[in-house]
Amino acid sequence: AVCKKRPEALAKVCDCIAAVASAHPLLPIALADAAFERLEQGLRDNERGTYQKALGAARLVGELYNYRQLDHHTLFDTLYLILHFGHSLPWPEHTSAAAAAEAAGTDYSAQLEEW
Repeated sequence: AVCKKRPEALAKVCDCIAAVASAHPLLPIALADAAFERLEQGLRDNERGTYQKALGAARLVGELYNYRQLDHHTLFDTLYLILHFGHSLPWPEHTSAAAAAEAAGTDYSAQLEEW
């Protein structure tokens, strides 16, 4: 339903969702789930009418993140899905920057101190 309205109204819709989320905590989850399904359908089905629906779903996910209804792991998983859809790449694990630097054998804190 978001893709049929003006894009400017999306921020107002997410503002209302954020206000109602305190009383109904499952509402943002249900909307995000529906947006993810629409986005994945738009990626999977290469049809003319699905582009705007997938774009509307992606904007809804972004606005839900802006209103702190989704965490950053969910947003980056969605971004990873969009970028690597149709490729057989391994799914990344969520690690901190320090753990990733340690795994790569790089000590960024020592480099910053030298700099």
